[in-house]
Amino acid sequence: MRGVIARYSLFPVPYSLVVLLLAAACGDEDRTQTEFTASIDKTSTSADDTAAVPARAVPVPDTAEQPAPSQVTVALALAPLGRATVRGSGEARAVGKATSVSVALSRGIAGVTYEGAIRQGGCRAMGPNVASLYPVSADSLGSGRVSSDVHVPIDSLTAKPHVIIYGRGGRPETCAPIGPPSTTPPPPARPDVINVPYADTMRVG
Repeated sequence: MRGVIARYSLFPVPYSLVVLLLAAACGDEDRTQTEFTASIDKTSTSADDTAAVPARAVPVPDTAEQPAPSQVTVALALAPLGRATVRGSGEARAVGKATSVSVALSRGIAGVTYEGAIRQGGCRAMGPNVASLYPVSADSLGSGRVSSDVHVPIDSLTAKPHVIIYGRGGRPETCAPIGPPSTTPPPPARPDVINVPYADTMRVG
């Protein structure tokens, strides 16, 4: 009996030791999970620290008001030159960067075509041609009208002296200034009939 007790006492396994070993094993497992979780958090934090990329700049459209095109309109009064009788009226009007010229002639010769042009200078001292105008064909009453568009800004025509002329065979017969008025007035038309004034000899009693 003593030998049996001695044999069992060589390998004592207290219950408290078993509990301690189990607790230690659980603690190691907890530490391993904690370290793994911290590593994941560190990686996640590094990904969140990426520098922000600014948005691409978009150009802002220009909303400034653009200058309105010129709206100048110049009245025309075509007076006969020399012995001619043809005369007329009209206007030169700005159309964008061009000029529209409208002319109505009267007291011309029936069936005759009058050629038109814009020239530099005044009606008494004309310079070179600037642009050609559509011709006017006189009807049976010697009248006619036409409109022409020329690729010349009206500001250029009014900045310096220019005239509109109509005539036959390159000879101006009627003229109207469209720029600053010329210093020399156009020559007076020669009347077809000369009216001689008479003296009133009647006495009032």
